Amino acid sequence: YDTVQNISLTPNTDNSNFVYVDWHSINRINDLYMLYKTQYCGLTNASILDLVSADVIEEEYYLKDERFTIAPSILMKQYLSIIEREVNEIIVLSGFNPNPDQHLNWYDMKNRVRKRGIDIDYLPYKLHEALDDLYPFRNHSMHGETDITKEDYLILCKYKNQELFKGLSVKKLELTNTCLLYTSPSPRDSTSS
Repeated sequence: YDTVQNISLTPNTDNSNFVYVDWHSINRINDLYMLYKTQYCGLTNASILDLVSADVIEEEYYLKDERFTIAPSILMKQYLSIIEREVNEIIVLSGFNPNPDQHLNWYDMKNRVRKRGIDIDYLPYKLHEALDDLYPFRNHSMHGETDITKEDYLILCKYKNQELFKGLSVKKLELTNTCLLYTSPSPRDSTSS
């Protein structure tokens, strides 16, 4: 359940039939969830929920409280599991996994992406480069190691800030022939949609 603090409707000024809806909720998690459902609509619902929880942890604890030292490990694990889930789906949607029910581990996944040339035109880097850079941290964070440093986390942040999650969403929409007549700011720029 959500309680909307305020809502505004703004007609588009170019005589189209679009209306912009801007809302703010007192429930930060639901607010982000609704925003991400719109901005990352190609991602699975599980990934959107994980992304919301990771972003809330990052915003409310990691960025505000230096004492929250385990946060890089928690955040790394959360974000990397989203990437792994979504890239596996992209591989299946691309027809490059002979057994679509098989979930590829990160090592096999990154090599399949490189070998098959799976790329995301939207991103300023090659997908396999991001997967290669993040591979060492995936194993550390998934096996309970908490020695992920702030510097390690900054490597992930570089890709996150360069719209990796939006790129994964766009790629999945392309592969499923889903067309959106919608553009929006990055969720980091706004809490409305």
